[in-house]
Amino acid sequence: MTTIGLHAVPALFTVKELASNAQSEYVRLEAAKDLLNRAGYAPPDRLQTLIDGNLSVTIDLGGVETVEQDQGHPLPHATIPQKVRTTTGE
Repeated sequence: MTTIGLHAVPALFTVKELASNAQSEYVRLEAAKDLLNRAGYAPPDRLQTLIDGNLSVTIDLGGVETVEQDQGHPLPHATIPQKVRTTTGE
């Protein structure tokens, strides 16, 4: 374990040099992401949004014709929403 720790500083220097001086943009990007990750600036593993209360979504289809489904619910033809409005309530 001690041997690995001794090589950590030169390895980190190598990654820093790659982030600054590599010819390949991809290598520079990946080295920069690795440095940020090791510095504690990693992207979140998963994004989760919690809503406390009721959520209401209204979609205006702009007068698109509808046909009836089996249970009597309208089924729009080729819908492209023109307006989307979301509200939250408690």
